[in-house]
Amino acid sequence: MPQNLKNKKIVILLASDFSHDSRVLKEAKSAQKAGMRVTLLARKSFDTKFSESRDDFKIKRFQTWIDWIWSKTSANKGREIAGSQSAGTHIPGFLVTYTSILNLWFLNRLFVRACLQIKPDVIHANDSITLPAAYALKKRGFKVIFDAHEFYSESVANPRYLWKQYYIYLERRLPRLNGIFSVCQSILDELDRRYQTDQLPQSILYNTPPYRKFAAKKVARPLRLLYLGNLQGTRDFSKLFSAIEKCRGVLLTNIGPGWQNRRTGNIISLGAVPPSEVIETASKYDVGIIPYIGDNLNNRYSTPNKLFEYMMAGLAIAASDLPEIKRVVTRAQNGMLFSADQSASIREVITSLTKNPQKILQFKRNSLKWAKDYCWENQEKKQIDLYEKVIGSI
Repeated sequence: MPQNLKNKKIVILLASDFSHDSRVLKEAKSAQKAGMRVTLLARKSFDTKFSESRDDFKIKRFQTWIDWIWSKTSANKGREIAGSQSAGTHIPGFLVTYTSILNLWFLNRLFVRACLQIKPDVIHANDSITLPAAYALKKRGFKVIFDAHEFYSESVANPRYLWKQYYIYLERRLPRLNGIFSVCQSILDELDRRYQTDQLPQSILYNTPPYRKFAAKKVARPLRLLYLGNLQGTRDFSKLFSAIEKCRGVLLTNIGPGWQNRRTGNIISLGAVPPSEVIETASKYDVGIIPYIGDNLNNRYSTPNKLFEYMMAGLAIAASDLPEIKRVVTRAQNGMLFSADQSASIREVITSLTKNPQKILQFKRNSLKWAKDYCWENQEKKQIDLYEKVIGSI
């Protein structure tokens, strides 16, 4: 245990309700494991508590008056206005965006007040929407680390012009902070190029699972393909569907929210499984699919959790030829890449794999080998190292 972190107080900021955030949960546990006293500040949603304890660290949630009013609207119970472009579709889009930004500003004020009472030794601010609190607290002498889960100013999740300008405004002030985490090198490089953040201590924290040992399983017939995640989300899966429908000797299974117990041709959806069962369930398949289209910088720099979950489960990888995915797959030599916007390219890769089960088996073995490197235990060391560097700085 790093003795210089023992009994140091850390506050982790998160603008969601912290109900299903595996990355932040792992970060909180790692900080606690290092001997730190952890408090997580989050946002109150319709079905979460204002205060609770989890794994011996404290969680405090806050509700703005805008969220309170929204929660009392019977037609919108369980939904949130901030950050949602679909919320209240009867309301003009610009008004939803403006109200969302205002709501998040109020939430950040509540975070600042709580931190002034807690007086932490370091603050870990997750996502760009916690940056207003981060900057206000840095002005008051606190040490603050920013954690970029995505490239928000380039995200398709909030395409409206006002959102984009708001995120750019927040990102421009990043050099004022004490350190930066990110999910990949490409985002760090782009932040350095745009905002000269290279002066700050930085570290890449891949959102990898804790290490579990699995054995490589024989390749099945038909070839068992797996996609972890929601096939009904905002991403375009039409090219994947078109390719799979034309492939013989394969069965694509979707495990995630959305469809459940539904089959169309050689595509089947089984619904979601508990997070604790994801990797063990995935280990029953042969090839993990990641068909993301890099139609903007945020998507292009995507480093999805499922990539590392597939590796931990011992799957071969068939994925989009995007920079960060390619970085991992090339290093591990555990799969093949395709152009996700071209159905023919996806089909070519899948067909090639079906014809070469020995190659798949070698890819599976390589995934298991490199899973020892891409595991949370190794990311945790980098997290704690940056905490020590920032807390120890003058």
